[in-house]
Amino acid sequence: MFSLRKALLWFLCIPALSLSAQSLEELLDAGALQARIVLKTEPPLYQKAPILLTVEAGSATRFARSTKVESFRIPGAVVTPISSFAFSETRRIGDQSWAFQSWRFQVNAERSGELQIPPIQISMAVEGEGGVVIEGQLNLEIPPQRIEIPPGTEQLETWLAANSFSVEERWEGLLEEYEVGDAVTRIRSFQISGAPAMAIPASPSLQLKGLDIYEAPALLDDKVVGVKSQGSREERVVFTLQTSDSFLIPGESLTWFNASTGKLEQIDLPEQELKGSGARANRSGKTDSSPSTNTSAWLWLFAIPGLAFLIVVLRGIWQLRRIQALRKRIRQRQLEQKAKREYLRAAKEKNLSRCLELLYQRLADQGIWQLSELSESRPELQRISTQLLAAASQGKAGPELRALEQLWNASRSHPDSSRHRPPSLKLNPET
Repeated sequence: MFSLRKALLWFLCIPALSLSAQSLEELLDAGALQARIVLKTEPPLYQKAPILLTVEAGSATRFARSTKVESFRIPGAVVTPISSFAFSETRRIGDQSWAFQSWRFQVNAERSGELQIPPIQISMAVEGEGGVVIEGQLNLEIPPQRIEIPPGTEQLETWLAANSFSVEERWEGLLEEYEVGDAVTRIRSFQISGAPAMAIPASPSLQLKGLDIYEAPALLDDKVVGVKSQGSREERVVFTLQTSDSFLIPGESLTWFNASTGKLEQIDLPEQELKGSGARANRSGKTDSSPSTNTSAWLWLFAIPGLAFLIVVLRGIWQLRRIQALRKRIRQRQLEQKAKREYLRAAKEKNLSRCLELLYQRLADQGIWQLSELSESRPELQRISTQLLAAASQGKAGPELRALEQLWNASRSHPDSSRHRPPSLKLNPET
């Protein structure tokens, strides 16, 4: 009875204590304010798998305005804002009704081991005595978290982790038999939940003698559904037959860790045969090579014109390949100019989310998966990219048009783009 009476008196004193407080720290000490970081994902926490992090604040009185979480980064992890505004709710604490506001973030740790989460700053304003607004900032901390390697991935070089992952492959232009110059397009659509689109590894590049292979820039897209992020990646590869032979496009196996079930799963994509018209002709074709008594004369009669014709044909093939390569470069240049125009138009319209999306697509084509890689050892670019990320996710004032254009131009001249990285994503090459 004594402890119950004591607790009741403490809850009754909270309003008086909160009214006399002059700062957020005093409200915390008086027990009239709560602010903390909460991990909604239960351990074990797995590498690359989604971890739901919530920053929440609760007040025994009303909030004067919406809380705000300052932009933050976690070294060795990708942080994705899940909510674009504060989620408000009321909770019962004792016999009182408290107001709570929370922000949700998805964290994907790139490597196993200890994950250090830096202090996160939250700004808030609550009502005090006489309608006086008590406002300020608090730095919230959370102990380091242990990140485990998903079981079964220890010996794998390339894999991903998500709540769900699917791949759809389809072909356009499939025929029973192909002639020289025919083209076939392979389209792969990847869907992932619980991880950003850039976590999806690119399909291996192919080189097959007798096939001209053109890989269009991949299309990446991210969105938030409920409390989870969803990403998509679309790849288009055009195969053009340069000879009448048959070709076998190899299949592929994709391994991923299902964070919902805690199991390793595999997606197998089948191989595809392109049957050229020359394969049948080579098996059943007949030749007439009857010897002649005047073999030398016939050879000399046709050797010189035949040699001249062969030179013309080879020169024509060489010129054709030059034209194809030139067309490919022109097409690539047109796509780059179109992307830049769209980027600058979005920048003028203050559509910073679209600017960030186009910038990530451009970096992904170069094998760069984080904006921070672009601004390494370049403080000015780091400032612009940080301001852009904060503006796109939290509605802050974005960089100026000239600064955004500088960031785009830097992505074209980034030194890593000349190293020809293999187009595959390895979020954790070393554990």
